[in-house]
Amino acid sequence: MARKLTPQALMSAMTLTHEGAAAYDLRADQPLLHLCFTFGSALFTDGYYTREAAQVRAFAEALGRAHAVDARFPWQYAAWMRDPVRGKGNRIQGSLAPALLDGLLRETPFTEDYVATCLGHRPDDVAAFVLHLQQLRLGRPTAAARRGMARALAGFDAYQLLKYARPKDDVRLCDAIAMVRPELEALGEAGALALRVGRYLHAPTRERSALADSVPLLAARRQLFTAPTTFAAEAAFVDTVRAARVTWEQVLGRYGESLKGKSGAALAKARKRNAAVWKALLVDEALLPDMALLRNLRNLHDAGVSRGELIARVSRRRFDGVWPHQVFAGAKAVPPLRTVFEAAFRRTVDRLPPGRHLGLADASGSMAVRVGGPMSSMTSMDVALCLTALMSETSGLGASFSDDQFKAWTGGDYLRIAQRSTGEGPLAFAQNPALRTGMGGTQVHGAVLELVRWLTTHRSVKPPECLWFFSDMQFHPAKGSRSLPRWVADAGLERFCDPTRPPLEQALQVYRAVVGPVDVVLWNLAAYGQAPVPLSTPGVLMVSGFDANTLSTVGRWRAGATASTAPLAANQAHVLDTVRSF
Repeated sequence: MARKLTPQALMSAMTLTHEGAAAYDLRADQPLLHLCFTFGSALFTDGYYTREAAQVRAFAEALGRAHAVDARFPWQYAAWMRDPVRGKGNRIQGSLAPALLDGLLRETPFTEDYVATCLGHRPDDVAAFVLHLQQLRLGRPTAAARRGMARALAGFDAYQLLKYARPKDDVRLCDAIAMVRPELEALGEAGALALRVGRYLHAPTRERSALADSVPLLAARRQLFTAPTTFAAEAAFVDTVRAARVTWEQVLGRYGESLKGKSGAALAKARKRNAAVWKALLVDEALLPDMALLRNLRNLHDAGVSRGELIARVSRRRFDGVWPHQVFAGAKAVPPLRTVFEAAFRRTVDRLPPGRHLGLADASGSMAVRVGGPMSSMTSMDVALCLTALMSETSGLGASFSDDQFKAWTGGDYLRIAQRSTGEGPLAFAQNPALRTGMGGTQVHGAVLELVRWLTTHRSVKPPECLWFFSDMQFHPAKGSRSLPRWVADAGLERFCDPTRPPLEQALQVYRAVVGPVDVVLWNLAAYGQAPVPLSTPGVLMVSGFDANTLSTVGRWRAGATASTAPLAANQAHVLDTVRSF
């Protein structure tokens, strides 16, 4: 006897993935959207559901499917992901994507230009590109890719080339330069500096002195590093550091002094020397870039720089390429300087669109995946809570959604709403226990329905104009969601629910019928593969990543007159057009 296939059964069969998560597979019909939405957050570490190797393989397949539809798009995607100012600043994808495209597709009309673009931000991206090709056994770079590598290397000055020349890397920068020596020679004078630096880096120590004269910057560094440590107290120290253009690690390693075990006059003397070193580094932003400044706020404060001066300094920076959660991590690590990190956070996220927003953070177990490598303390859940706290800047509210299996913790609710107190900054709110009460599975269906009930019982609260879901998009149907909660039926709201639609879409139908129009942002913080709503869903934008520039994309989308009524496919053009601008 044939199995009876009802529309609802067909919907369940098509959309159920791991652990019953409702999802739509975009790979076949929407490969460009699939690439952007699914992999925009991929950092290629072991996740909750997949391992690194499986993610890389799926990423390669997604690039190939996108190339089959639009040959230039995956290259534009790679440039968009890498760009720290206009794009997402994802360094791993910025070198991995062009390596996969060059290794799997071989030469294309776009290879040279986009390899040069993707690798032109930092010299070690060139070495990483070669390393990816080796590790994935994709062979040597194509001729077009080697020309692109040479163009990228020719665009760096001596400071950049020397700064990122790490001798213990699997692929050293001097090895990458040697690989493209003919291409650099073909560039003439433009490629001469990279060749000279490459020869210097590759030479044994006993031969380097003779080669140092070919790189003027090295003479200034020799003067700095051969001077006695007491030179830090002299007036010429600042100008010498600026001329040498060394990294802050190098200056501290030579002239800094540890405070451990010191007291009295010895401690005061060490503090004075360290203060002179930090003063020299603060003279030029190139010596202490944005991320380095954040990492050293505690050291600067210990050296005598006041909290007010630190706030003034971070307020003058733009922090392009710094991800919001990296500032959040600093605030967690150094609580006494939270006000300084709050100032940096506001500079990082000053692209927040106008309007009244409510963030809903996924607090499920799968969000405990580390972001930033095995040594990082940040998780995807931290990122979600950080961005949720950002939304509270406009509404004073934040929320997390949870699971009924944690009734003792959450009181049986799917949704936990926290109200930000007066004077509480967003980074402090992100650590507020009331916001972090949500715990368990991603029961977004029940959470949205409970948000409807909360807003209808708190009439003094103005409803949000935009809901932001920060999640790995593994949305599970709440228990009994096929038959809606009793209060929904008692309120006569079942008529707004189409039983053939997935749980999130049903909940949004109820929300819009009861509360009113609302835009919805689904912000993906993982790379598990599916989308939780179909392309026919109106007023939804699907984005991903850890960058602040995504806020600008959402702002452009919300500025459109049809944002809350146009189908998702039309709205998603805002993301695809952004990628195509690269």
